[in-house]
Amino acid sequence: MELGLDGRIALVTGGSRGIGRASAEALAREGAAVAIAGRGAEGMDGAVAAFRAMGGRAEGIVMGKSDPAGPGAAVAACESVLGPVDMLVANAGGPPPPPFLADEDAGRDVAVQQNLLVTIRLIRAVLPGMRDRCWGRIITVTRTSVREVIDGGESRVVG
Repeated sequence: MELGLDGRIALVTGGSRGIGRASAEALAREGAAVAIAGRGAEGMDGAVAAFRAMGGRAEGIVMGKSDPAGPGAAVAACESVLGPVDMLVANAGGPPPPPFLADEDAGRDVAVQQNLLVTIRLIRAVLPGMRDRCWGRIITVTRTSVREVIDGGESRVVG
């Protein structure tokens, strides 16, 4: 399939495995340069090597999810090695929230930080450049429990 992504730059969070890796690989196959951001180099190096073996441009970027400056720093790192971000795949993960009725706000705060605020900060960092260039795509991927409270954070299909 030809999506016209040659020369475009994509930043994919959680791109070393799962949905994030599949997204990054699909973008790389379409000719986009891909920066994958994750919590550590483990796993990321293998994904970057695989994308490069396909003939694509790829870089790995370590992004701290608990540091409010982490998302902006990841975008800046991507732009310094590949160029301005044209596409953002904000693949959120993070810890599951505690059971809804549990009195564990600290755990819930961590879940909100890693599942919501990181995505907001990433979008804030890429959106001005996308607007200036009059081109950009933002895709967010998150848990189903964002739509419906699921006790204990178990995954299930929400209809």
